[in-house]
Amino acid sequence: MPLLEGKTAVITGATKGIGFAIAKQLASEGATILVNHRPGRAPSADTQSQLKGLLSQSNPQLLVCEADMTVEEDVIRLAETALLELKKVDIWVNNVGSHIVTPALSQTKLNWDELFSVNATSTFLGCREAARIMKDHGGGSIINISSKMGLVGSPENACYCSAKAAVVMMTRCLGSEWAPFNIRVNAVAPGVTWTDPTYKIIKGNPELEASLHYRTPMQRFAQPEEIAKVVVFLASDSSSYITGETIVCDGGWIANSDFSGIPTTKIDTWKDEFNH
Repeated sequence: MPLLEGKTAVITGATKGIGFAIAKQLASEGATILVNHRPGRAPSADTQSQLKGLLSQSNPQLLVCEADMTVEEDVIRLAETALLELKKVDIWVNNVGSHIVTPALSQTKLNWDELFSVNATSTFLGCREAARIMKDHGGGSIINISSKMGLVGSPENACYCSAKAAVVMMTRCLGSEWAPFNIRVNAVAPGVTWTDPTYKIIKGNPELEASLHYRTPMQRFAQPEEIAKVVVFLASDSSSYITGETIVCDGGWIANSDFSGIPTTKIDTWKDEFNH
């Protein structure tokens, strides 16, 4: 029997990358899902087709709702849509995020506020609205997507690391606060994952790819599906006694303190590529 048969799930930022892999994995385990998209950025026909193809195996629904997760009114409307269409929400995955590499001395307040809004505030709003529904329906599982960079420092990443660290602490606080309502709140902290932004950075830069592999004990990048499987675990009853935790899925990056032999001369070149 699929792990999530009969469950309902809301997944934000699910139109590409890790979020898309999470949506596919939850669908393959039998969940009925609702995904959001930013105004004017509806999922491509191919994306919707792939999701519907998976969903048709067990005949649940795929619902799509326009909502900017940084806008409180939109998040509330997304939750209202989920309750109206799904009748309950068993699983809510906060996956929306953004990453810009910027030296701290060049960081503007506007840029800082924007990154925190996308990476931290949107996560809180999603958690809050999910919990308001779950509290009245016997509980549920909220999963936040943080990053290994929310657990370690990194030059020229003060804002991103701080925002993702906020997600880790938020997860601890809410997991503790909402446990009496049978609402579990956990997070996943991925390492370098093979998504389109990663490909954009790595393409044509074999030295950078080699250095990142060297830095990772497993000597490879994660596949989005590997992150998604951790989310399924946290969404399922297999993790029924886990709350307030962050599961690191980084191939051993944080566990490894050996930085010797890692070239650093390519940082400026890939930073410019990443930001564009």
